[in-house]
Amino acid sequence: MQTKKFDCEFIVVPYKNNNISKDAAAIIKGNYNAVIVGAASSRDISYLESLTLSVPLLFINRSSSKYSTVGVDNDGLSQMAAELFKKKGYKEICVISSAQKYLATARRTDIFLKACSSLGISVPDRNILQIENTQEGGIYAAKIFAENFLGKVKAVFCVSDTIAFGMVYQFNRLGVKIPGDLEFLTIAMTEPYNTSYYTPSISSISMPTDKIAALAVDITIDSLSKHSPEPHHELVDPVINLCESFSLLE
Repeated sequence: MQTKKFDCEFIVVPYKNNNISKDAAAIIKGNYNAVIVGAASSRDISYLESLTLSVPLLFINRSSSKYSTVGVDNDGLSQMAAELFKKKGYKEICVISSAQKYLATARRTDIFLKACSSLGISVPDRNILQIENTQEGGIYAAKIFAENFLGKVKAVFCVSDTIAFGMVYQFNRLGVKIPGDLEFLTIAMTEPYNTSYYTPSISSISMPTDKIAALAVDITIDSLSKHSPEPHHELVDPVINLCESFSLLE
């Protein structure tokens, strides 16, 4: 990755979803030269878009017509995942989704389900498990799957590798063989190599976070250098990393 020489002070300010307005005084007053916002909710985005700011602002993995954005191609990622299941000939699968209403995760899940429908893959409502986006949630999801779907449904799509880690851990404890009893594919929201170090190694479609972060910084520096108020938008292609849990090899 190219290193840029740009002298600046980088300040990280945490905030609670749906409450960014409570921490926005410094942004409104122009205390910062630029702002990069991650994990914003719809409410947070609407609030920030209602402001007239004197500094450039950029959203990570969100959409905005007013401010710059950088993120993964969510539609492409979801379509890519559905097509992998289609290539293996699956007619029915289970989807493990997050109970928390994250904006990007909800969109990826929605697009994935629509893609499955268009490709002739059945995902009835009973096959969609909504659980906490934690490893403990994954453990719970694995128990529910083992009790209700094992032997009936042979493929699982998980929207978060955090959940996937808990599921694979519990499947191992229950003696469920992957890929023997089922195949398993997840979205890698952390570093993609994390999924490679499990037993079995977990196949994933990853969001290249390093590239997204680098583009966010590049666009911000460019906006500051050119004093340009015009928003700039970049989409990053997702990356397929097929390991032991799901493979196209026979």
